[in-house]
Amino acid sequence: MFYRRGEYNLSRLEYEKALFGAGRRAFPGKHDASAKGLQERLRTKIGLTLIRSRQYRKSLFYLSGGSSFSLRYLRLYSVLRQGMLRGSLYEKARIESSSLYSPAEKDEARLLAGAIILENGAYQNAEVYFHNLSVTGKRPELRQIAEKTYEDIKKYKNIPRKSPLVAGVLSAILPGSGQYYAAHRADAFTAFYFNSLFIGSAAVTYNLERAAGHKPGASVFFGVIGLFFYITNIIGGVGSAKRWNLYQERKFQQQIRDRFLNIDYAEKQSGVSFRTGF
Repeated sequence: MFYRRGEYNLSRLEYEKALFGAGRRAFPGKHDASAKGLQERLRTKIGLTLIRSRQYRKSLFYLSGGSSFSLRYLRLYSVLRQGMLRGSLYEKARIESSSLYSPAEKDEARLLAGAIILENGAYQNAEVYFHNLSVTGKRPELRQIAEKTYEDIKKYKNIPRKSPLVAGVLSAILPGSGQYYAAHRADAFTAFYFNSLFIGSAAVTYNLERAAGHKPGASVFFGVIGLFFYITNIIGGVGSAKRWNLYQERKFQQQIRDRFLNIDYAEKQSGVSFRTGF
């Protein structure tokens, strides 16, 4: 089978041919539940192959208008992958408010939609959300994932942050020390080197000019350059602290994306199954 071999474009073409054939077999104006059910299953599989190919927007064309949990769950996943957070909340609400889905299926949608809160950076709300889900979830596997996420959020919140103010003050006292405090070692040594070079050159040149009875010239030149590097060093120290904090957040969010936006996990939870025939 093309899908199992990872040939998703060929797999999609086969499913589209089958969908076209299923559409022709359904008589106009006649309610054929079996034909409609087959069409919806095929559209779900086409949507999944498009998701596998990272064609999320195109997948929504096929993942619309259906009522099966597989289709609705994959639609929620695809909307999330596009960064459409409001749309994700809407899709989650549709699953939660429907009587067609079991409590366990609704919990799966809640677990996936929890990524929305994390993407928004609302970590306090996310902590409460996943803690509640770890207690009220219907399946042990789901509760375990929610509990793990809850613990990870607490760990992330307890990571010591680097203060931009402290980094700036340190850089003002000793060039490069703010960058070193923010764990940017290469930037720290670079800042210290250039500040020492030009400020030191300005001081030495000034003493030589004064000893020779010349008006300050080269010393002013080196001093201006040294002042530029000194101010840049302070700004750089502040920026290093901000970048360190941002890196920690992005690393945590990537960890969460790998957990919740993992297509293998999404496919498993959607309940889509593949057989040799249709």
